[in-house]
Amino acid sequence: MSILAPYWFAMVNRGVLAQPYWWDEQWTISVQHTEADIDKHLAVFEEIAPALAKAQQERGLAFVARLVTSPLQ
Repeated sequence: MSILAPYWFAMVNRGVLAQPYWWDEQWTISVQHTEADIDKHLAVFEEIAPALAKAQQERGLAFVARLVTSPLQ
């Protein structure tokens, strides 16, 4: 599972409506965004980034654990 969905929902839950979570849209900034909009986006991202990184690492570790413990088929 991609980390983009948790990113999107975490941003929305904090009042930032990020672009849809498709691979080429998640970092889009519009000319309609003000400096304050961009600052809020960056501040919220800074707040959620550690949790996203931890979740991504745990998913990776869980995937490796499944590979190690699953019988070969």
